Amino acid sequence: MFNMISIGKKIATLRKQKNLTQMELADKLGISYQAVSNWERGDTMPDISKLSELSEIFEVSIDELLENHKESKIVDSLINKKKVEEKITADDLVDISPILKPDQVNDLFKNVDEELNEKQLVAMAPFLDTNTLDSIARELNQKQGISHLEALAPFLSSECLDYLAINICKNKGIEKMTSLAPFLSKEGLDKCILFGLENGKVENIISLAPFASTETLDECVNKTLENGNLKNIVGLAPFVSEKTLGNIAKSHYLKNGIKEIIPLAPFLSNETLNDIAETEMKNGNLNTLMPLLPFLDSNLIKNIIKDKFNK
Repeated sequence: MFNMISIGKKIATLRKQKNLTQMELADKLGISYQAVSNWERGDTMPDISKLSELSEIFEVSIDELLENHKESKIVDSLINKKKVEEKITADDLVDISPILKPDQVNDLFKNVDEELNEKQLVAMAPFLDTNTLDSIARELNQKQGISHLEALAPFLSSECLDYLAINICKNKGIEKMTSLAPFLSKEGLDKCILFGLENGKVENIISLAPFASTETLDECVNKTLENGNLKNIVGLAPFVSEKTLGNIAKSHYLKNGIKEIIPLAPFLSNETLNDIAETEMKNGNLNTLMPLLPFLDSNLIKNIIKDKFNK
């Protein structure tokens, strides 16, 4: 593994031997002096193209510059466009990938003599091309499953991520999907939600609601109400369409009265609330409207107050 602090010290020492300031070295390399400063502090490392230039400027070999025999030989072969003779392990590739170009990483990966484990795959994800990463992730998932898919999510294709997420949902439950939701396609997330609803509680999909389609959430609340009461869908109310929520509220109001729909009041349209309030007024039930007052139209509230005082 590259020791960035040690390499940084080496760069600083060689720069001073050439009597160059950080700014002068940066100018020669066509980069900012902050980049040179970051190298010398051991915060970052030069990429492969800059290693070649540094080698020429300092008049040292890549091996001497990197202070690492095996990895430096691999890098030197790549810079000089020679065939890499060294046996490459997965850990070797993890170590050197941050300084390589994407096509070099993909070429070297073909020569790795072992399968990547999940930890190695996560470390390699930013550097492998999407097709290669998708293939490895699918294979790894089939063999042993992936416990930290969220770490790979930003680098996988939508198709692959949806496929893996649906598998996790089926095997481990919908509650494992929250951290993945921002990365899934609408279609993939909707499938997970509908599957989760069939095999779990509606509470488990509430955290996914901000990322799901309105159509799917409408379907979820309607299915939930077939076997549950109105309280079960309150958590989904902010994300359901006004039309669906209004129909549900009116239906339950007619069956069970105004008290049951009060938890939904903050999410109902003015039209729905006013219709219910006007019905109550016609029936002379002004007192039952008190909990709804904060959500009603101001003109309707005035009429309610007038009616109350007139009586």
